[in-house]
Amino acid sequence: MQRQLIIYSSDPDFYMLMSHILATAGYGSSPATDLQGILDLIGNQVLAILLDTSDELEDLIELCHALRRSEPSARQNIIALIRARHEESYFDFVKAGVTECFMRPISPERLLAYLADLSLEAESRSEPSAAAPTKLRLADLSIDEQRRLITGPLASASLSPIEFRLFMGLMSCSGQVVTRQDLVSQVWPGRRHVSQRSVDVHITKLRRCVARTSNLLQIRTIRSSGYALDVLEPGD
Repeated sequence: MQRQLIIYSSDPDFYMLMSHILATAGYGSSPATDLQGILDLIGNQVLAILLDTSDELEDLIELCHALRRSEPSARQNIIALIRARHEESYFDFVKAGVTECFMRPISPERLLAYLADLSLEAESRSEPSAAAPTKLRLADLSIDEQRRLITGPLASASLSPIEFRLFMGLMSCSGQVVTRQDLVSQVWPGRRHVSQRSVDVHITKLRRCVARTSNLLQIRTIRSSGYALDVLEPGD
């Protein structure tokens, strides 16, 4: 079944180029120029929203916030292709809920490799299982791997793919220090270069989700090293 991408861009030439690159790799694509256009296109087979940045950065960042607030797109992968003159906006897009950012120019091979990883992840979630899905638990949290959902006594929180992989990486070494480089190797497909600052930004978002769902878990920063997911005793 063909995976689809929504290409958000005000540049027709960009859409034509990207749609051709995607088609050669077996992906379908549809154009969108506003929030409602994206929401109208979202369905089960949409793999990601490909966002072409323009000079209207504040509007684009607000668009990302709006997509995260809208139920049809709240858990959708959003990939921002940031133009060279907009490097300073990288972390603004991450904070707005973008799944991954790439600086332009980017080689088609690098983008397609990332999409291939997303496709494998989507297929693994959609494969039927003969047994009922196993519910993972840690302290007072229940973890739904298929939906990337953590549920505790305080609330539930949906995590982005990167945030969920970060959580699972920390959870697998609960109470132990996990270095930033180890997290990069586990979390970012292809193990491409990811700055420590990017890891820190995603951890900050994950820490907020854990804090608003659990009474017994906290993500601790180990200076100049990495992070640890600690299980607290009741009453601590």
